[in-house]
Amino acid sequence: LIALTSMVVRVALTAFAHDSLMIYIAAAAGFAAFLLYPVTRSLVTQFVHEDEVGKIFALFQLTADAAAIIGLVGLNRLYYATQAFFSGTVFLVSAGLLALALVPMCVVHFGYRRHRAQLCDSNLVSPVN
Repeated sequence: LIALTSMVVRVALTAFAHDSLMIYIAAAAGFAAFLLYPVTRSLVTQFVHEDEVGKIFALFQLTADAAAIIGLVGLNRLYYATQAFFSGTVFLVSAGLLALALVPMCVVHFGYRRHRAQLCDSNLVSPVN
């Protein structure tokens, strides 16, 4: 959640950047964004059987690559369509799409915490976060 929130903030701040200092501030605000993929992969491995981890990683990478290709084409067109109006529109749309991704991440995160707490209450799992 921290990584995704950091990425949303970085992209949203980039939308309003007018000079180098503002770009550096946006980059600093996105300090944890690089953790998104490793943490998500680690989390996913906890929900699938160990025989299916390779399949999940392949699906994860396929989805990430498809999103990158589709996003580049769509966002490139959006940039040229909105460049005269507000050149940061493409970054705001990107931030909005990333913010939408926070919803399922929150559901998984809090559902996992609740499930883990129930297991700890029944003494099936040690209370490690």
